[in-house]
Amino acid sequence: MISNPFKIKEFTGKHMLAVLFLFFGTIITVNLALAYFSVTNWTGLVVKNSYVASQHFNEKLDAAARQKQLGWKSLLVVDSKAVSFTIKDASGKAITGLSVKVKIGHPVADKFDHIQQMAEVTAGTYVSAAPEKPGIWDFDVRAVAADGTRYRQDFRKEIKPENG
Repeated sequence: MISNPFKIKEFTGKHMLAVLFLFFGTIITVNLALAYFSVTNWTGLVVKNSYVASQHFNEKLDAAARQKQLGWKSLLVVDSKAVSFTIKDASGKAITGLSVKVKIGHPVADKFDHIQQMAEVTAGTYVSAAPEKPGIWDFDVRAVAADGTRYRQDFRKEIKPENG
């Protein structure tokens, strides 16, 4: 009698159970990892309550129209060390004596958001420290004059690494 060198093993219930555990274990592990990362990262919320925010929409439109009538122009320059905000009136004259604050935030992680007071270093130029990490950053600059005139401008800038 000739012996068969290729012995075929029988597929048993234990094998099927192992296949099921590996298959569903992989799916459950991936789902748990995705759930963890989605919960521990940015929520995606722009406002806490959209209904309340909508109640102030017309006020924001009016403020934007008043700001446009001022004719003020601004420029934000960012490097790895400082944030520099320059503001001029419609005739190109530097606007001095403003109280300027900048909210610096990361577009996808609100844990880095913070507000800084900017100091006037020359006429119409206000400076504060730059974010410590390179990358894309949002800058919400708000200025208030002594007479109560308000100015707001949003910027998105990239801070490049020191060596790049």
